[in-house]
Amino acid sequence: MARMVRKQLNIEYELDRALAEQAEKLGISQSELVRQALERFLTESDEERRRAHVQRLREMWTDSDDRRGTSGSADDGWTREEIHERRRRR
Repeated sequence: MARMVRKQLNIEYELDRALAEQAEKLGISQSELVRQALERFLTESDEERRRAHVQRLREMWTDSDDRRGTSGSADDGWTREEIHERRRRR
């Protein structure tokens, strides 16, 4: 098992009741339920950031293509550096 670090949280009463009920329903400790919830939240947050980044890059390509009337491929003269520079300027 991974090394654990103790954390103390302050939560509202209703959340505490819901946590206790869900942990009992799942047959796991409240601590395990909190760990699982945090892991899922952080993993999904990372995935959402990746999706948002990909979407921004797609929008950059689309914006560039619309103005240039091209597909925006490397064959059209765009380099990776130009794309990242454009992103930094936004």
